[in-house]
Amino acid sequence: MKTSTDHLPAHKQAELKAIVQAITAEFKSVEMILLFGSYARGEQVEDTYVKDGGIYEYRSDFDLLIVLTHSGKENNAAFKHKVNQAIRNTPIETPARTIIQGINSVNQLIDMGSPLFNDIRAQGIMLYTTGNFNLGNPRKLKPQEVLRNAQEDFAYWFKSANDFLDTFYYDFGKDKFNQAAFDLHQVTERYYAAILMVFTGYKAKDHDIESLGTQVNELDRRFEEVFPMNTDVESHHFYLLKAAYVDARYEKNYKITKEELQYLSARVELLKELTEKICQQKIEVLLKACKV
Repeated sequence: MKTSTDHLPAHKQAELKAIVQAITAEFKSVEMILLFGSYARGEQVEDTYVKDGGIYEYRSDFDLLIVLTHSGKENNAAFKHKVNQAIRNTPIETPARTIIQGINSVNQLIDMGSPLFNDIRAQGIMLYTTGNFNLGNPRKLKPQEVLRNAQEDFAYWFKSANDFLDTFYYDFGKDKFNQAAFDLHQVTERYYAAILMVFTGYKAKDHDIESLGTQVNELDRRFEEVFPMNTDVESHHFYLLKAAYVDARYEKNYKITKEELQYLSARVELLKELTEKICQQKIEVLLKACKV
């Protein structure tokens, strides 16, 4: 496995060292920290472009796999929050996104042939290790297995999203706006799950649609158009939807209007259209790979 980040600019290398230092100083259960994704491949992007009158800014995140001594803590929301807060408190400019897993879970996913974890195993860069554990040897799935998994995952998550979309329109029609906002959050999360499972075979137990959206945008930049945040109004709408997972159910001061839901439902309808189109295109590619 690679251990050098010399292909990156000096200031990016310094940021990664600062992140590693911040994490390892505070969390003794961390056994490994690996960089994967665009920065590991040297394909990172920092770009601003104009499309259909909107200005879009795209900047790659650091993708980090944080491997723990034991499984379990990766499902602890408080622990995840502390790790991510330690990163946010680090004086860096590049956003960082984390996957946190126990070593046994990581090696199980590698052994199962998870496309994402096999890519991390093959292309990732080891930023830190205690040397106490080793990553397992990857099992490469046959093209037919990858295709079947993608088809099954797409069918499940896309239907689940569509079912919640029907529920959204029912609650919206009954003027149950807070419940409708929660429904729409679930629709969004499930379309994102369909995309991630088709492309990577993995979705973390994460309900944060901002984090999920960032991952999806890196897979195909056409998804960037779903939730533009060029203005305060656009950002306000998105963060209303993001907050709906908890606040729409449990916070009495959470308010969302009919007009705000109409705007958001139009954006989610676009997400539905793109999810079906782009996932089917990916499945076609996988199908062709089976025929080679």
